[in-house]
Amino acid sequence: MGKIIQSQYVDLDNVTSNLRSFYVKAYTGISPKKAPNYWLFFQASVPPLGWNTFFISKTSQKGNGRTMYVSTMESPKEETIEIGPGNFKLSFSTASGQLKRMFNSKSRIDIPVQQSYLWYASSPGDADPQSSGAYIFRPNGSPPQVVSRSVSDLFSS
Repeated sequence: MGKIIQSQYVDLDNVTSNLRSFYVKAYTGISPKKAPNYWLFFQASVPPLGWNTFFISKTSQKGNGRTMYVSTMESPKEETIEIGPGNFKLSFSTASGQLKRMFNSKSRIDIPVQQSYLWYASSPGDADPQSSGAYIFRPNGSPPQVVSRSVSDLFSS
């Protein structure tokens, strides 16, 4: 959408920088050649189970002797969006927010995915001393009911 949002950057301490380098190497297998000096902070709005894209660029304006940064948000224009590191990609529908496909370009494995949001009635506590709860899934055997066909419907009420 090209909106400018306020941001600020804060000095990065050595402990955080070392921890970041450790996780970058663990995740990518490559040690970063140069550690960043600052954190960039800005307020972001992300829909539930969704995403937004932000582009960071320098401006020509100066503030307090430091270059100010600007972030802009862009809504996806494609029918699907792919995310993921290296060979492994996840493809999400921009309309529903649901995962549609998992693809590994190295192994050429392509797995279509269909998501459903369902509600299951739980077993009553008197018939079974351990009924469904936060860590136990014990449906009563009745068919599940469709709650929503898209991610945005789940959080709109």
